[in-house]
Amino acid sequence: MLTPQITSKFVTKILTDKAGDTYRVVFLVALVGGKVQAQVVSAELIASASAAVSASPEILSLPAAVRKAVAEFAYAPSFGGIISPLSTFEFFMSQPTRAPSWK
Repeated sequence: MLTPQITSKFVTKILTDKAGDTYRVVFLVALVGGKVQAQVVSAELIASASAAVSASPEILSLPAAVRKAVAEFAYAPSFGGIISPLSTFEFFMSQPTRAPSWK
């Protein structure tokens, strides 16, 4: 019986995102079942474009505390007004049983 042999190696790429930040990304690339598959192993920030623009860290928060709004609702089940026809046995009494036909 042949066992599949998976050949893999680490590949390093330097990538730039939309904001201009540069990253060193390490991928594990493997040939599995005749198809090339890659998985990110690690990513390291090399240079940040936003750090070059402003030296002070940007604080992202609301200017004041905000209370959470409490929504009030009333529960009304949608099935409350429906009465099942099977709650009484009238349905079964109106349908006579059928005898089997042996042909």
